[in-house]
Amino acid sequence: DRTLLCDLDEYRPGPFVSTMGRMYGSTHFMAPEEFALGEMIDRQTMVYTMGATGFALLAREGSRDRADWPLSARSCDCLCRAVSDKRQNRYSSPAELLASFVEAL
Repeated sequence: DRTLLCDLDEYRPGPFVSTMGRMYGSTHFMAPEEFALGEMIDRQTMVYTMGATGFALLAREGSRDRADWPLSARSCDCLCRAVSDKRQNRYSSPAELLASFVEAL
């Protein structure tokens, strides 16, 4: 009854600083910090990826437009916050995103 995600291209057991600049992966799921050398890759990066995945799985054609979102407006707002380009606007952890999303449903 659980879904687990693991980034096999760049798995590390904790936060790290990007030493390669643009990282591996689909740009649709990548946070802005995954495109820059020397940026911190951490829980807020995973929040972005989870938000992008939510849109990809639930919205029409993976759209991030509210008109294409099939669930509540509040749940869309949760994912929009998760995929904010500004790290400080995102949830602080995947657990916080999940709790907010479930409450919004």
